[in-house]
Amino acid sequence: FREMVAGESWMRRLVDLARKDGSDKALVRNSILQLVANWADWYSDEPSCEGFVEGYDMLDREGFHLPRAHAKLSTADAEGGDENGLGGATAALGGSSSGAAADAKLAAELEVMQEDVDRLKNALSVSEGGDEMS
Repeated sequence: FREMVAGESWMRRLVDLARKDGSDKALVRNSILQLVANWADWYSDEPSCEGFVEGYDMLDREGFHLPRAHAKLSTADAEGGDENGLGGATAALGGSSSGAAADAKLAAELEVMQEDVDRLKNALSVSEGGDEMS
């Protein structure tokens, strides 16, 4: 999912939405800027997600002020366990730290991405309800 969103077509769509938001509060623009800043910071070391960094650079070149990235939750934070993912959901389910920890890490990352998408949907619905995008 993350790799798909980092793809050129999705990043272009997000950048275009940020450009078009002419509303008073700029909720859509600000949400996109925060998401792109987060994703570029969190996944910059993954070659399959280089689109996030490219999107960040594109927005920066166009003069948008991108916020600081929020701290990324570690797998331990997301699961309630230690740095290896133990002591949280994996241990509670009697799983090992190998496959179950990888599955939990993926689930935690997908949850964060889903929250980001939900935030963007909310900003878009607020914008459609009152303020207009040019």
